[in-house]
Amino acid sequence: MTEFSFPRRRFIGGGILALLTLAAARLFAAEKLSYEYLQRNLYPKTADEEAYLRKVLEAVEKGTLPAKLVYMTIKSASRHGKAKRIYYFSTTLGILAKKNGIKSVPVLSYAAASKSGEEDAARN
Repeated sequence: MTEFSFPRRRFIGGGILALLTLAAARLFAAEKLSYEYLQRNLYPKTADEEAYLRKVLEAVEKGTLPAKLVYMTIKSASRHGKAKRIYYFSTTLGILAKKNGIKSVPVLSYAAASKSGEEDAARN
């Protein structure tokens, strides 16, 4: 019996790891991008956030926003707590789209929320 040399074992181990990573990526992207998928992963709380997710989905369906970019951004945002996932998603999506030269990206506006906060502070 011949024993594998160390570099050969490392090469085989690296190949197996690459195959497992590829299989995991395919499973992750196997689910078609839908509003329910976005809702299930990003936890929108307000009507503005839900409308934002619909705009993102519409941009993907039109082809102006790559679905792969949205999947990557969801994965990045999922590292954060449920309460702020959609905030991190919208911020990261804007940054990645700018880096990739995509001009028409939906923007999540918190203007309405900040106005109501100012009104509450003015009342007190």
